[in-house]
Amino acid sequence: MLLTIALAALLSADDLNPQTAAVISREQDKAQAKVAEKYGNKKPSELSQEERREMIKDQAEADKAVLDKHGVDARDWARYEMRQGRGERGAQQQAEKALAEKEKEAEAEKAKAAKEPREIPIQKGFNDQNPVVLEEKEGALPRVDTNLPPDAVADQDATRGEVSGPPSGAKDAAKPEAPKKGAGKHK
Repeated sequence: MLLTIALAALLSADDLNPQTAAVISREQDKAQAKVAEKYGNKKPSELSQEERREMIKDQAEADKAVLDKHGVDARDWARYEMRQGRGERGAQQQAEKALAEKEKEAEAEKAKAAKEPREIPIQKGFNDQNPVVLEEKEGALPRVDTNLPPDAVADQDATRGEVSGPPSGAKDAAKPEAPKKGAGKHK
């Protein structure tokens, strides 16, 4: 009976290969990052003892959840990591890099899909009896004349290329005031 348990443990440790180890390692890193984010990405020295205990407990649970998801025992995982040779570690690192690139490409495609223009429904009024007209002439800018200060009216005219007189009460902008003689000199 002990022999079968030992064989089962060896077989499950042997089932691990650099590709599956890379997937597990990547998911563990993500789970650890979520736990760290939960605690504000603080260093353990910045946390109280109770918070450190909780953080360690959460990290252990996150690792266990990832290993359980892949059907790997924690002891088998530890044995595999200890017995890895240089070649297996290099292959695992290459597989992790490939996974990271695939994830970046997937995120880029997702962002691109979100940026693609979608058809936007355009409503041309509230209803048939009460339509809203935004522009009277095609290509003309709308003009808003109510409750605007005189400077804003002049700005609107300037954007249209129209020339209007200076707003009421404003000084002539073309003639700058001459400085007073002796201004700024002290005896």
